[in-house]
Amino acid sequence: MQVQQHLGLSLLYGLGVFLARDFTHYWTHRAFHTRWLWAFHKVHHSAQVLVPATASRVHFLEKVVEKLSISVMVGAYAGVFWYACGGEVSRYTLFGVTYLVFILNGLAANLRHSHVWLSFGPAIEHVLNSPAQHQIHHSDAPRHFDRNFGVNLSLWDWMFGTLYVTTSKPESLQFGIAGQGPERYHTLGDLIVMPFCEIASKIGTLRPWAQTRRLRQLVMNWTQPPRLWHRQIKTLCNDQDKNQWRRGTRSTPRYRWQR
Repeated sequence: MQVQQHLGLSLLYGLGVFLARDFTHYWTHRAFHTRWLWAFHKVHHSAQVLVPATASRVHFLEKVVEKLSISVMVGAYAGVFWYACGGEVSRYTLFGVTYLVFILNGLAANLRHSHVWLSFGPAIEHVLNSPAQHQIHHSDAPRHFDRNFGVNLSLWDWMFGTLYVTTSKPESLQFGIAGQGPERYHTLGDLIVMPFCEIASKIGTLRPWAQTRRLRQLVMNWTQPPRLWHRQIKTLCNDQDKNQWRRGTRSTPRYRWQR
């Protein structure tokens, strides 16, 4: 039986695509908050005023990595689903958009990049990502660093220890990158070229033996399976170091394997 002839299978396929995309986006987003990729994601976080168009303020390299990752994940899921069903895969969509994305966008997802504080409450925010949660993600306060990476679902943040829930009472937030003025990213050239310059500068400060050692340790860390349902986020550097290199005041953070 072909998938498009069975509404239940079509809905199931759409749900799977939605979960695969959201899960992949979570880990891609989280990866760009690590030291070596932060320079590219900093383009997005440099905005001091959040408007819906801020969602498109993304470095092209990050967008390429994100699209490739999602394509691989969704392609793998579609292949398995097609093989299991033995028919042609046809998503049940509304206006060309997966129906769950359409529904969640209707639930104030477009307010994420805004100054409108809309909290879903602690219970719901363990599953759905509210606009207030994403505004917390953009905060320049150290206590909000590395929180709420999810796009539509905060379930992944809950599972992997990066969840920060909000209440109906607005928190006092400042957006942008602490310690760096907005003039650093005023031009299109700065937005595109500056991240490459920062990465080149970091690579230039490393000794050859240190590069090999750190690369090996990074590979070991990323290949370890994640532990579900732990309460405290595990990062490559502590909050103090994260705060320092996000401000650009520390060139070489103290990694755990260097202690």
